[in-house]
Amino acid sequence: MKFEVSGPKLLAESEREAEIIEIDRFGNIITNLNRSDLPQTFYLTVHQTIIERHYKFYAEAEPSEIFTIWGSAGYLEIAAFQKSAAQLLNLAVGDKLTVKS
Repeated sequence: MKFEVSGPKLLAESEREAEIIEIDRFGNIITNLNRSDLPQTFYLTVHQTIIERHYKFYAEAEPSEIFTIWGSAGYLEIAAFQKSAAQLLNLAVGDKLTVKS
């Protein structure tokens, strides 16, 4: 990333508000969350969709399954195997999501 990214906002002890900072050409959603922002176990809520699956590799997911994965820039990404997560979830840059542990 070539721009400065602000971190997530603490809402409660086990809840943070994060933001979508970029959507790549594959429809992967890049958030402003890095590893130090997150506990060992967590889940995301985006437009009433709960995302609990986290994978190390895209191929671990089922076709069209929505999950999180660490991107090459070190930020948490929301992805959908062989689909555009941005289109499936109807999300855009600047939209908010909630992280809970």
